[in-house]
Amino acid sequence: MVNHCYNSACGKELLYLREGRVVRVVHGEGEEATVEHFWLCGSCSERYEFVFSSDGAVTLGSRSEWPRPANVLFKDDVVLEWPIGSGE
Repeated sequence: MVNHCYNSACGKELLYLREGRVVRVVHGEGEEATVEHFWLCGSCSERYEFVFSSDGAVTLGSRSEWPRPANVLFKDDVVLEWPIGSGE
């Protein structure tokens, strides 16, 4: 369960989903799929972007220095699916 901002330098407590960015990362497929959720508070989401590597690692990148990955599905600033390791 997500309970604080993913930016370790911030650590703001998640009380409501009114601001910021929530992403859902799905690893695998079918019954073996696992799901992780990450949240950046409103302030951090203005400065940082989630960066997803092919091995499933999630890190932060600066919005001003790094363009949004082309293979990330966004709708209203929420990642709907990220099928890491599915071969797609």
